[in-house]
Amino acid sequence: MNFGVNAIVALIKFALFIGVAGGLVDLTIQMRNEAAHAHKTGVVNLKTLNESLVGK
Repeated sequence: MNFGVNAIVALIKFALFIGVAGGLVDLTIQMRNEAAHAHKTGVVNLKTLNESLVGK
């Protein structure tokens, strides 16, 4: 009985680990794509953003 409970708990932990690892992989791929896009577009000009925040 105890072995069955431990096996189920181990499977749940494994499934959670796989889910978290998959999420991290997805985020890493998304960051890679965004970095490649930013590299292609060039330097971002923040002058307009700064002026809107300062109120000029």
